[in-house]
Amino acid sequence: MLLLGIVYWAGAPLLPYGSALSQAAGRRVSLAVLIGGYLVYHLIWDTPLGANEPIGVAHLWALIVAVAYALNHCSAIARRTCISRHVRTILVTNVWMIIIPNQRKMMAITKAGGPPQTELAKRSGRCSRHKPSCRSPSFFTMISNHFPDATFGRDCGWAILGGLVLLGFGAAKIIRDYL
Repeated sequence: MLLLGIVYWAGAPLLPYGSALSQAAGRRVSLAVLIGGYLVYHLIWDTPLGANEPIGVAHLWALIVAVAYALNHCSAIARRTCISRHVRTILVTNVWMIIIPNQRKMMAITKAGGPPQTELAKRSGRCSRHKPSCRSPSFFTMISNHFPDATFGRDCGWAILGGLVLLGFGAAKIIRDYL
């Protein structure tokens, strides 16, 4: 978020000149994607939807594809920027707001001689398992600048992202379960 604020919100064009959206509207859209994506991600995983991991992953995939599709009318720059920051914001906030605080709580409870808090460990573990899965869309959006004709330079860039995210989710599961 800080990088997005420094680079795009402070002056660099988030949208190309002649875009239907103004720079101010582009900033609002990017902020809504960051905050809304974070809230919906946790809504998925902190409700019964997330209790079943395959169902939670399907909803996470749908969230990423829906954001990419919704941003399809924006420029390629806005799509790459918003989606990449959206996924990385989820990753960073998981580490700093869930994994590390939960580890500190578990260590404090253990030092005090209290019983283990399995719910803290489960939530931290779930967020840790999502990191490899979320790297796929993040990586895709970072390299898409170099291959615009095969990625976001096309009208179906959102579908390509969806397919690559599924491949990334599958690869992360194979690595986690079998390697």
